[in-house]
Amino acid sequence: MTLTPTVTEEEAATKERRDIARLIAWGTWLTEFKMSNPDATEAERKASWEAVRSDRMKGGFRALESLERGNFKVVPAE
Repeated sequence: MTLTPTVTEEEAATKERRDIARLIAWGTWLTEFKMSNPDATEAERKASWEAVRSDRMKGGFRALESLERGNFKVVPAE
């Protein structure tokens, strides 16, 4: 018997917002990183992302909130 965890609508929305903020944070950071470090290896990229991830996630949430305040709704494609 397989148990399927019950996810509330609110939990799903929170995860969705986190995923969108992560994509915003990752995309903006990666562009800057590649411009500054064109010869960086994958390991260097991963280590650098882990070092700045929490700060960049805050920026991703701020960007998402700014869009929402401007009456935009960002939703993942189906």
